[in-house]
Amino acid sequence: GRTDLGLGRSVAARTPRTVGLDHDRPHVEARLLERGLGTFTGRCDQLLRLLAGKEPGLQGTPVDLLDAVTPQVWVHAAGAGESAEYAARNGLPMGVAYFSRPTTVLEAIDLYRERFVPGPYRDRPHVAIAVSALAADTEDEAAALGSGYDVWLRGLALDAGAHHYPTADERAGLPPLDPDEHVALDDRLRTRVVGRADAVARRLAAIVEAAEADELVVETVAPTLDDRLRSYELLARAWARV
Repeated sequence: GRTDLGLGRSVAARTPRTVGLDHDRPHVEARLLERGLGTFTGRCDQLLRLLAGKEPGLQGTPVDLLDAVTPQVWVHAAGAGESAEYAARNGLPMGVAYFSRPTTVLEAIDLYRERFVPGPYRDRPHVAIAVSALAADTEDEAAALGSGYDVWLRGLALDAGAHHYPTADERAGLPPLDPDEHVALDDRLRTRVVGRADAVARRLAAIVEAAEADELVVETVAPTLDDRLRSYELLARAWARV
């Protein structure tokens, strides 16, 4: 398996406070900008130098990594913008989230492949596409397990952190999303793949083929851990038959 660590940009409310006290922040950010590290590109460049042992640490000497496998560096892109450009220019693998930005995923992939420059990390483009999916033994069971997804998404959209995922019975007692919420969450709701495992696997295969992706990442959200594990088990079996 692979453990992913995300380093990047997010909304202000979710940005961890990593720069001392608040009154220190402007001074630190000014210093980062002076060193070219106050931008997405600058900070990614610094990360690559650190992993290559070419970036001085606090004492002015290169940072030595532990005697272990050098981490893979991936770039996540939401569209045909700065992130996709950076991944292509530096010959890095790229990940895209179909469940988050389906309308711009193919644009990001096309730009990435078109401008890819082979280098020490990859000699050819490499794309992973993430899809939200939930599989069950029957269509009815899948629909019941998936019924609380809209409420869970609303909690995320409100920046409520790890929000409770309601069961079918709990969801039945909650009000529907209002029209504005439906519009805001439309991409996430529309692109989720839910159903019997064989049907879900076929749909995922079609998405992978359309994107010409090299890897598939499946995001599964359900009321309980057992529900999620069962979904992965069923999907793994079905995927082997696709």
